[in-house]
Amino acid sequence: MVKFSFVPQSFGKSYTVPLLKGGRSVYNTSATVDDFHRISISSVLCKVLEHCILDRYSSIFVTSDNQIGFKKQSGCSYAIYMLRCATDYYISAGSTVNIRALDVRKAFDKMN
Repeated sequence: MVKFSFVPQSFGKSYTVPLLKGGRSVYNTSATVDDFHRISISSVLCKVLEHCILDRYSSIFVTSDNQIGFKKQSGCSYAIYMLRCATDYYISAGSTVNIRALDVRKAFDKMN
């Protein structure tokens, strides 16, 4: 596939499985879409190829230091820490800080 620069169409397909969120029971109430999250299951061959590419070329797949999500050793607690440091910096310099939060949970926690 690497030699001919061709990837079969089936590599882009996956099987989506709905999983009940923790602490919720289908038997106590009627389940809605909000009670589930989903995982995608890809073919084994596709995953093996992906890991081989990442192992071999990870040095050229560089992300910005400003990116927090979808990176190893980074997450919500680090984002909160960075926000707190930036806020403290500007407040100590005598500036005001306005923070706006946007809850996009409903936009991404949906399943067709």
